[in-house]
Amino acid sequence: MRVCILQPVLDPFKGANHLSLYEALPHIEFTIVCNRSKAEGSMLPKNVHVVTVPGRIGSYYYGIADFFFARRIIKKYPVHSDFWSQFTVIHINQTMGPALQKLKATGVPLLFLIHHPVTADKEVSGWVFKYALLIRFQRALCKSADRIVTVSETVKQRIAHDYHVPPENISVVYNGVDGSVFKEEAFRNNYDVIAMGSFIHPRKGFPYLITVYQAFSDAGLHIADIGRRSD
Repeated sequence: MRVCILQPVLDPFKGANHLSLYEALPHIEFTIVCNRSKAEGSMLPKNVHVVTVPGRIGSYYYGIADFFFARRIIKKYPVHSDFWSQFTVIHINQTMGPALQKLKATGVPLLFLIHHPVTADKEVSGWVFKYALLIRFQRALCKSADRIVTVSETVKQRIAHDYHVPPENISVVYNGVDGSVFKEEAFRNNYDVIAMGSFIHPRKGFPYLITVYQAFSDAGLHIADIGRRSD
């Protein structure tokens, strides 16, 4: 089985890279198509290959990068190119460029991963117009994908409601935690809670996180906050 994964940036030190998951599936070949990669050769599992489609794609925010990234992919690899025929499935990893809808013509099944609907970003941040394009792009890809995958039943229900997608077209793959390994009594350290995250941004819901941190602190709990947020 050969899987093509589309995502603008591959950064092994941030979320959504999934490299450890790919390494756990050695019988599957993964090709990651991105605009730029921060992963050196030694960081990549043997079954993972990276193809870069270079060029300026603009800001990460509000759909600009996704829009131009998708256009560059289709320009370099048109839908009737032999490049696509080598894959069993095309996995669109949280990327919402509308040009990716054209991949439907390749005949290769399209799998669209949604960590959460952009409508939730708009709701949390309160920015109505800044997310208008992303919501439009995400809705369009939901209509084009053969299958949608997300991380919880709650998100599944919201995708179905917000984008009018039949629930039977949405699969849930839960965040995997091995209960036989991660037990409360298995760890003895100075922290009660470990929180992991990346950058500070209104759509990440940091006002809620700060409220939770304060509640933990008031309860006498110690928190380990891990991630590249800010100085």
